[in-house]
Amino acid sequence: MTLRRRWGYNFRVACVDSVWMSDKTTVPAIGRRERNKQQKLDRIVTAARALFYAQGYKKTTTQQIAHAAQVASGTLFLYAKTKEDLLLMVFYEEFIAIIDAISVREDDRRPLEQQVIALFDTLFDYHAHDIELSRELLRVFTFVSDPDRREDVIKIHTAIASKLHQTMANAQAKGVLKGSVDTLIIARALFGVYHQSLLAWLGNYVDRDQCNADLRALVREVLSLAYADADASDARRLAS
Repeated sequence: MTLRRRWGYNFRVACVDSVWMSDKTTVPAIGRRERNKQQKLDRIVTAARALFYAQGYKKTTTQQIAHAAQVASGTLFLYAKTKEDLLLMVFYEEFIAIIDAISVREDDRRPLEQQVIALFDTLFDYHAHDIELSRELLRVFTFVSDPDRREDVIKIHTAIASKLHQTMANAQAKGVLKGSVDTLIIARALFGVYHQSLLAWLGNYVDRDQCNADLRALVREVLSLAYADADASDARRLAS
């Protein structure tokens, strides 16, 4: 596994090589205690998710979550120190699954700009399912005190950035982007565009339509600096 550290605040983009387990590799058995702990955690996260979506983040209490998860309040705080931590735990599982499901293919023949916008649309559509919950999440997401939850935030950033980096690397390999361009820097710039646009939309500074228009314009400008042929049409930017 190759890990490249080039981003600020320990922002990491992982370029993963194939990892194979030998025949001699064994997976240690999970003990009863660890299994019970995992089951409690699963119940807590499931209960928190259901309550957050059913009645909203603000109206949900930790006592309600503990009751629904069939654990004592004291037990709940062994897994999450605050309700904010619970929100991040719920979001982490869902969002990582959404990102993992995004397909980045070497044979994708769509214009590069369209590939990037499609990726961003998937993320924005997820947030659109519950705007108020996403706004609470963004507030909590910005300042994270718990080290474990901060690591989750970094992993989410890394997952998005890895998809962008892979998309840029594929385009560069096909000659769509200049060979001299640092695809990691382009991916970082595009992530900044995504994050800025998300803040503007969830912060209620612009509506979704305006956000989409601004996002497309910014993506277009970032990519225009990296295209192998600055005067190429969209048709010529198709991957061959």
